Amino acid sequence: ELYRGASIRKMSRSDFIAFNEIREVLEGLAAALAAERIDERGRTALIDLEQDWARGNRGWTYPKYNEKFHNLIIEASGNNELPVYIEQAKLLFFRLQFHRIERTPAQEKRSQREHDRIVKAILKGDAKAAERAMRDHVHKSVQAILREPEEFFSR
Repeated sequence: ELYRGASIRKMSRSDFIAFNEIREVLEGLAAALAAERIDERGRTALIDLEQDWARGNRGWTYPKYNEKFHNLIIEASGNNELPVYIEQAKLLFFRLQFHRIERTPAQEKRSQREHDRIVKAILKGDAKAAERAMRDHVHKSVQAILREPEEFFSR
């Protein structure tokens, strides 16, 4: 039994904040580069994803849609090294089980509004606005998790 006795390490609140400061910068960079470098295929993919989600076409859960959204932006950044670093950050995030936190419909709506801001900035080619919008989005997601009960964190 390969994983017998394996445990999931909890992170302290301060470690979680530090880790997400890095994630905020990386995802902000991805959005800024996407605004500068996105090609026609990337634009179409981003617009299609947003329209599909808005219409409820694909039967995706919000987390699945959210993952596709962030991955499209990372891909559109044109930086082949970024996915490696962001993937490391995500693996840690999932290992810590924060993905199991239930999102309320209000949180999903807020997140969707933030996605709209990010997309508009990228499609306009406004790197500064795209970076600001993405960093704000990651920051607000972190704030929501920090409101969760102590059981999610180590002392």
